[in-house]
Amino acid sequence: MNFFVLLFFAYYAVIFLIVAILFLLIVLWAINRWLLKRKLKLKYRMLLSIGIPIVLVGLAFLDLYYAPYSTSDMNKRLSNLVPEIKLPPYKITEYSSIYVGGDDLKDTYQIVFKNGKDEILKSKLDSLVRINSKWKKSGNEYAYDTIFWEDEVVDSIIVRPLEGTATFIKYKW
Repeated sequence: MNFFVLLFFAYYAVIFLIVAILFLLIVLWAINRWLLKRKLKLKYRMLLSIGIPIVLVGLAFLDLYYAPYSTSDMNKRLSNLVPEIKLPPYKITEYSSIYVGGDDLKDTYQIVFKNGKDEILKSKLDSLVRINSKWKKSGNEYAYDTIFWEDEVVDSIIVRPLEGTATFIKYKW
């Protein structure tokens, strides 16, 4: 994960914790006073006011950290990009996000097929290269690039079926 992403997350998490703890202290005090008729002790209100925001920040961090490795999200992206093929079961092994200059962002996902090389995928890609001009073949690599002008995004998939790997690149300018 990028150091700056973690730094910004930590900065906003601290601000959220301070605001949420104070807000919950006030809300729980009001609930305790008027609805519960002072049955909830101060220590429990304090624990709830601190615990709930910490759990929320923890869940946000887990989402930030593990979301790029989600195969279901990647399946949605790939089905929008290349509906003609479906990759065999895979695992995203590496993710990187770098700024290429200004506000241009390049996300790279390294994909490894769980069953290794795939001959069926290779034959399907060979047939796609012949009928679809967007597919290109270079050695054992098959590449597909597309530009979404309205979103200012270039999506690319490079599949290496005989090696059992693929690379997905999302370039946002």
